[in-house]
Amino acid sequence: MKKILLLLCASLLFANSIQLENKIFCTILQALFPNKSVIKVYTNYPNIKKLSTQSEKIRLVSKKDADIIILDYGEKLQTDKPVFVRKYSLLKRYKSSAIGGFYWQKGRPNIIFLRPNLQKHNLSLPETFNDYIEEEL
Repeated sequence: MKKILLLLCASLLFANSIQLENKIFCTILQALFPNKSVIKVYTNYPNIKKLSTQSEKIRLVSKKDADIIILDYGEKLQTDKPVFVRKYSLLKRYKSSAIGGFYWQKGRPNIIFLRPNLQKHNLSLPETFNDYIEEEL
């Protein structure tokens, strides 16, 4: 009985973290593209695929049709589209092209945006995101 209860609690916590991640991604995407009626996203992150069902403004598309690319694991990229990553190691790997990253560290969500790459893609964020913008890694 204790094992079943522990498994149930763990699954609820995991479900809540996925819901929290999806809300954070929706907020970030809408802040990056405030004037778009539909934000087209390519991702290799399976949990984010629920985003399109949670927000009418977000649609998952192919890499060539996307407004932004969200990566959970490394891919060979030859694109001029903004890239947002899910791991700090990917942020370091794509630091010349990634506009930012969202990842968990020590159980807490971390969000970083890189100002030079935001400027390169002509993207700006509302003032509420100023605490998350860095000049470099």
